[in-house]
Amino acid sequence: MTSRSTACAAFLTMLTASATLSAQSRPPATQPAGVADPVWRTRHTLYGTLDRRIRECSGIVASRRHPGIYWALSDSGNTADLFAIHDTGDAVGVWTVEGVRNVDWEAIAIDDHGRILIGDIGDNECKRRDTRLLIVAEPAQPEASGRLPVQDAIDVRYPEGPRNAEALFACGGELLVIEKSLGLFGSAAAILYSVKSIGPATQQSAADNQPSPSLRALEKFTFAGPVTAADQSRDGRRLAVSTYTSLYVFKRPDAAGRFLTESPFVMPMLCGQVEGIAFHHDGSGDILLTNEQRSVYRVPRRWYESERAYVPGAILKNTAEQR
Repeated sequence: MTSRSTACAAFLTMLTASATLSAQSRPPATQPAGVADPVWRTRHTLYGTLDRRIRECSGIVASRRHPGIYWALSDSGNTADLFAIHDTGDAVGVWTVEGVRNVDWEAIAIDDHGRILIGDIGDNECKRRDTRLLIVAEPAQPEASGRLPVQDAIDVRYPEGPRNAEALFACGGELLVIEKSLGLFGSAAAILYSVKSIGPATQQSAADNQPSPSLRALEKFTFAGPVTAADQSRDGRRLAVSTYTSLYVFKRPDAAGRFLTESPFVMPMLCGQVEGIAFHHDGSGDILLTNEQRSVYRVPRRWYESERAYVPGAILKNTAEQR
């Protein structure tokens, strides 16, 4: 978001300072044998930096059509553009979405048909009546630049009334949204919603003459802080969810079962204000994180599966586990 509370900033500053002191107290590590220096270095610090034109990045997703390409977008008040980038953050194409403005773009996903879904679903004050998902075709040549017409739009209406959300992902023809849980210092259950329709919702409710809800509640989970992004692995077996201070990875033994399963991997992280998350396109299970400060981090699968705290720049004590 472009307007953040001072309490949020103070809280993140406090955690960052604490983690830095902890990292400095660890003994120096040596580079594991057989691991190239660039790999060792980037997996302990920044993996990349987003192009300067991507201001306040609020979403990232791996292309299913073009290996090595990711799509990113900016937060509210910025241009209505989609950026084709590499995993290190350099932009190779810029595509303007025609006829719309970036009211509060907070998420991005790609469905099973290869269409890009833009989540104009940010609603800090929970008052908006125009939250929606915009659908555009993925460009055949992302390295170019051009304009994209909106193919369709899905009105986002919650059964309980307006909600704030920043997390969107697609699974098996279904579109899913996780609301941003309430409260920064306390924990509150966040609801996972499913989109009922893939087209504009125009049906009227006979009871109150108001548009019927386009979303239905599926599951709940209590995260330690507001949910800021989500992505599902290509095989449907992992769901990654970020908050301001933690990475959650839910394992799904049954790809058709629950999403917010019990006992997820939970890894504390201090990567600034993370609002973008994507599984790496190489199928490794590694996760890319982007923040509003334009930083890109890559979290190896073995790190979050061992529930190791991820502090950028920190030197890990047990280097053998990184081989």
